[in-house]
Amino acid sequence: MRRNARPGGVILQVILVLFIAIGAMCAAFFVATLGPSRLDRARADAVQEQREAREWNVRSRELWERFDALYGFYKRDWRKLTPEDRNLLKEALDLRERYVVHSLGDPEMLIDLIRERWAEIHAEECRSKSMEIEKEAEKARDAGDYAAAARLFEESLAWEKKIQQEYAASKKRDQVFSRITRLTDEVRRANGTPVWQESRKTEAEGKALAAEGEALAKSGDFEAAEKKWAEAVLKYNRVLETDEILTTKYNSIFPSQYLRGSGLRVTRDTLATRADHERLQRRMDEADKLGAAGRYAEAGKLWDEIRVRYDAMRRSHHRSAHVRESEEIARETRRDLLLSRQYYDILLQRIAEMDAGLRAGRVGGVSNEALLILGEERRIHEKFPRSNPLALPINEKLRYLVDRNSEIALVQQQLKGMLRPVPGHPGLLLLSTEMPQSIYSFLLGSSSLNPSAVRGDLLPVDSAAYQEAEECCRRLGWMLGTTVRLPKEAELRAALGTPDPARLAGQAWSFENSNAAPHPIGSKAANEHGFHDLLGNVSEWTLSAAHADDAMEFGGNYQDSLASLASIPVERRPKRDKSRLRGFRVLVEPVPALPEGKGAASKP
Repeated sequence: MRRNARPGGVILQVILVLFIAIGAMCAAFFVATLGPSRLDRARADAVQEQREAREWNVRSRELWERFDALYGFYKRDWRKLTPEDRNLLKEALDLRERYVVHSLGDPEMLIDLIRERWAEIHAEECRSKSMEIEKEAEKARDAGDYAAAARLFEESLAWEKKIQQEYAASKKRDQVFSRITRLTDEVRRANGTPVWQESRKTEAEGKALAAEGEALAKSGDFEAAEKKWAEAVLKYNRVLETDEILTTKYNSIFPSQYLRGSGLRVTRDTLATRADHERLQRRMDEADKLGAAGRYAEAGKLWDEIRVRYDAMRRSHHRSAHVRESEEIARETRRDLLLSRQYYDILLQRIAEMDAGLRAGRVGGVSNEALLILGEERRIHEKFPRSNPLALPINEKLRYLVDRNSEIALVQQQLKGMLRPVPGHPGLLLLSTEMPQSIYSFLLGSSSLNPSAVRGDLLPVDSAAYQEAEECCRRLGWMLGTTVRLPKEAELRAALGTPDPARLAGQAWSFENSNAAPHPIGSKAANEHGFHDLLGNVSEWTLSAAHADDAMEFGGNYQDSLASLASIPVERRPKRDKSRLRGFRVLVEPVPALPEGKGAASKP
């Protein structure tokens, strides 16, 4: 059997349905009434904004035109603008920017013109302040107040940077970069100048102290001098510190400090080693005295100590002028000259003994002795490489004697009977004839070196320049163990004596009897002193100063007349001159006795 529904449930269902229906009707009504209203308001707002934009456009243009007219009236002088005038431009700019933002652009580009004018006025104001402050900075700089100058230049620089950062639209910005660069340099220069001045002042003080030290050292007060040098070193250390600041912080403002710093370090190190150098110089003087006293072993030990001290000095102060290579070479040369002197003195003694043997006619063993001396010299020079070897002429002489050893005796025999004493000149021996070509070629080593125009072994040498005659003398001296030279005019006149005109034809080859040609030496009679051909045959070179460019020729030649020869002709000729009418003869000088007590050579 079916049960009936409850009355309350039915009522609830009816109420729910009614509630839903009413809600739907309300929603439909709300939608129907609300939508059109909002659209209308949006349209109204858009219209309002367009109206405001037009007002901004018109108002900004009006304000700009008012300002531009005022600015023109002021002849574009920003100083005449009042705050109200500037507000006109500011308001015009603000309105124009709002208009540009709303309109998404400014087809008339008025905004650019307003911005440029705004930037230009403020940039000119900044530039004016910058330049005004810059002038004050320059006055402070010129007055020497570098701290104030640096501060003012920085203020001037700040105004220029403001133009660069805030008023980029201004045409003044074109000049900003150069002014910022220059003002930046001025700031650095103002800050760096006191450092630069301190550096120069300290350097001057260091130089003064160094000079005082040198003066004290010369006066003998070495201790006081050493203190002054030490104080000078401290000054130069301070100079180097300040120069380091100049180099790192102000390198583009002041001249490069690199070369200056290098020179300062050299001066500093030289002063730092000055006292030790002075002490070592005194030690060198002591070594010289020991060497002069023959105490060479002690001098050598002292020099070893000096070397060690200079090596230490070089390691600690390698820039010092006292340890330069040139200074070291000078010291080593001084050492080698001193310590090698003992050995070279012995070699010179042996050479003197060898010459004495040659003068006495003892020619055996000369070659061996010369070779031994040359070998000994080579060993000495290896041990003391900066010493002076035997003089070049001595070396040439020793080698010549080695090469010509077998001919020395023959030359001495030929000349033995041809040398005559010069009247009034004790010890001098003059060749009794002119130099024959045979002996000349023999001495020079080859007949090809004979310069004569007319050849013949017994004929006198002719066409020899002065230097060739001197070389012949030198080589003959080596073989004789003594000095051989050209005779002086006075010595030839002494050998000639007073010519007898009546006997002159028998003593001289002249124009009248020579048949215009030279004749063998000694083929005419000798004069009263035993000399042949002092007049006629060929004229003869006479001794001249080494630095002179010319020399005298004596005695005339075979083309001169007897009357001319009787007058004893003497003429000046250039040393380089060569003539077939001129020859020479040689003179042998006396040699002092050998010193005694030198002893034999020892090994270096």
